[in-house]
Amino acid sequence: MDKPVQQKNRSTMSNPVRRIVAVLLVLVYIGLGFFREFLFLNINEQMRVTYYNSPDSHLSPALSFLENYGYNALYYSKWPLTLVFAALFCMLAVFVIRIGFATRQYTRLIVLAYAAVFGLGALVLLIGWLFNINEAVYDLSRFLAGLVESPVLLLMIGGGILYARK
Repeated sequence: MDKPVQQKNRSTMSNPVRRIVAVLLVLVYIGLGFFREFLFLNINEQMRVTYYNSPDSHLSPALSFLENYGYNALYYSKWPLTLVFAALFCMLAVFVIRIGFATRQYTRLIVLAYAAVFGLGALVLLIGWLFNINEAVYDLSRFLAGLVESPVLLLMIGGGILYARK
């Protein structure tokens, strides 16, 4: 019986440099998570101010442009922003795993994992909408969407790869 052909290491970076770049990408991943949280908290704050006509805004001065938008515009902007951030987190996860493990063989796995978790959250939300049980399923769908917008899924995939390689 023939042995499976090992994929050659196509990385042109030395092992220490590759690890440093992977750590830097993880830091960018975490920084993106903080930025996403900052943005969404400020959108929610401006939505609160707009909805209740509240004079006491706690909006960050850096995002004062949000004051120009109404409640519906802010609310519906969160949907495409969620998709954009999920795609950015997925791309960063692909780069972290590619560089960290010096292989491209896990790219499909990462993209499928991110798409499956996000898609499951969307499906749960759709079921809630179809059966008029939105409030009952919202927390679960938000939790699933949150997994792809945080380092948790990347850590699970990276840990799984490390475990499988041993």
